[in-house]
Amino acid sequence: VMIDLGDGKEVFGVTTYSPFIVTADDSLYRDYREDMTKLLTRNKPMVYNWAHEVMDTVDKMIDALDWLSTASVISCDIESTGFDFQSDELLSVGFGLIADGVPTGVIFPKEVIRDPRSKEILYLFMKTYPGVLVFHNIKFDLKFFKHWFDDDRFQPKNPADTMIIQY
Repeated sequence: VMIDLGDGKEVFGVTTYSPFIVTADDSLYRDYREDMTKLLTRNKPMVYNWAHEVMDTVDKMIDALDWLSTASVISCDIESTGFDFQSDELLSVGFGLIADGVPTGVIFPKEVIRDPRSKEILYLFMKTYPGVLVFHNIKFDLKFFKHWFDDDRFQPKNPADTMIIQY
């Protein structure tokens, strides 16, 4: 994966498990070994054809959510400053889907989600989105959303979790 460091600087990275985690759970070793083999045997990054856009205003957020609402399945992911939903903060909320055969991401950065209007807009979208809203480790993300939305009973309308699906 190419990681954009800003100012036109990019580095090649491989997303994998931490070696520390692998030593604690040897069932992850096979995946880790395969990831390291990919890293060591490739002389250039794997190319992923995907598009993404950072929505830097609430109006762009509204337009993006209107567009996302037409998809039958979208994914949702958050980035936070840490793992404690009560003291750490959300840095971004992102959604992904396949649009015209291309994986596409829509990202709402902290500057947008800190606007009080965004909270209400996202809350209503996630509560009423008619399609399947897919998370990876929904338990973690929902803790942040419940705290952020100030609603201990918050639940997306049609959630799915890739961790549960894989299990």
